[in-house]
Amino acid sequence: MANDLASELTGYIVQHCGLSASRINDEALLFSTGALDSFSLIDIVTFLEQRTGVKVRPRDLELGNFDSVSRMVAYVARHG
Repeated sequence: MANDLASELTGYIVQHCGLSASRINDEALLFSTGALDSFSLIDIVTFLEQRTGVKVRPRDLELGNFDSVSRMVAYVARHG
């Protein structure tokens, strides 16, 4: 499940957020490096909620949970 979600999430980011696939791996820092912005975060959170059924709490929207694909997948695993 985690590998599938990571692949889907990476594909979503490439298609909907305009980031090149060559710039993304599971550990790449997406927001703290400026590769993606807060608008992209909202899109990604919406995708994750719809795809997994996990409701992301506003207080959880921090870099520790969402700065990389692996952190997002771990967040879903903890809250799913």
